[in-house]
Amino acid sequence: KKKKKKKDKNEPKRGLSAYMYFMQKNRELIKSEYLAKNGEEIKFTEIAKDAGARWKVLEADDKKEYDELAATDKQRYIDEMKAYKEKKRAEAAGDDASEEEEAPASAGGAAADDASDDE
Repeated sequence: KKKKKKKDKNEPKRGLSAYMYFMQKNRELIKSEYLAKNGEEIKFTEIAKDAGARWKVLEADDKKEYDELAATDKQRYIDEMKAYKEKKRAEAAGDDASEEEEAPASAGGAAADDASDDE
C-alpha cells in the first residue's frame, strides 16, 4: 500500500471556483428560505442541490461577477505558488549545500554515492 504524501501546511490554498463564490454568497439565503418554507433546518445536501439548480439557471451576466472573483483568486494562487516553489527550491539548494559540506567526512564521499546509482 502506498503511503500518503504529507501536505505541506505552508503550501498555498487553491483558488475558489466561480460556483464556490456563488455558494458562499447564497448559502445563508438558501438556508433562511428553506427554514421559512419548511420550518426546519436544511441539510447540506439540500443546500448543494438548491444552489446547483440556481447556478444552472443563472444568466451569464450574473455569473460574470463570480467569474471575475474566481479569476482574481486563481491569479493569487498562481502568484503564491510561484513564490512557494521558489522558496522550496532555495531551501533544497541550501540543504544540498550543507550535505556537500558533510560528505567528505563520510567514508567514500560523493563518489561512492555516484557509483551506487549505476546499479
